[in-house]
Amino acid sequence: MMFSNWRCKVSILVLAVVTVFGVRENRAMGGLIITIQGGSITPNGTAVFDVFIRSSTTGIDSFAFADYKFVITEVNPTPNASGNLFFDNDLFQPDPSGRADYVFSSDLNPANPAITLLDPLTAVGGDFTASSLNLQLDVLDSDKLLTRLQLVHSTPTPGSAIGIYRISLVNLETSFKREDGTELNIQLANSGLITITAVPEPSTVILLSLAGAVGIGTWRIRRTRNCS
Repeated sequence: MMFSNWRCKVSILVLAVVTVFGVRENRAMGGLIITIQGGSITPNGTAVFDVFIRSSTTGIDSFAFADYKFVITEVNPTPNASGNLFFDNDLFQPDPSGRADYVFSSDLNPANPAITLLDPLTAVGGDFTASSLNLQLDVLDSDKLLTRLQLVHSTPTPGSAIGIYRISLVNLETSFKREDGTELNIQLANSGLITITAVPEPSTVILLSLAGAVGIGTWRIRRTRNCS
């Protein structure tokens, strides 16, 4: 009876181990690091920000399929600040395939990669190799271009438009898979911080210029008097 109970416990333990490892069995040991470029946009302006990818292991990582999702969120919303930052329309999203450093350039699929908006703050995209064979990323290689994102800012009051936004990668809806279906782990090295920098109104610029000119003139008069 004791032997029977022991066998039962061992069976349960083995089943538990198989179940735990089964959750991760579709994951490859390799890993990829994603870096989202940051920068600034002027009020009512547009700008393109690049997303890069590299290997995170000591050897070579490989994948054949890529799907990714990005969202825009405001960091510490500013009270009474006017304006919003969005992903630009699908038609204006840049095509990364023309770049020599595009990660799929060595096995480019005729169907060019495209960014599609689920809503103004959410963008999805992806690509895959034409041959369905794995691409290889060596840890010694420089960063490769994964995609490009065009953003647009909109505000009725450019002179007072300020704010900081973040482009983030949605890990749960982003995947990089090998041809056999195994999926690589993903790390986000940097989420892109976008700063909206207010531009002074033309009237303000004129007043500042006049004030500067008056200041210089006054300084010259005083200097002349002191010299005499």
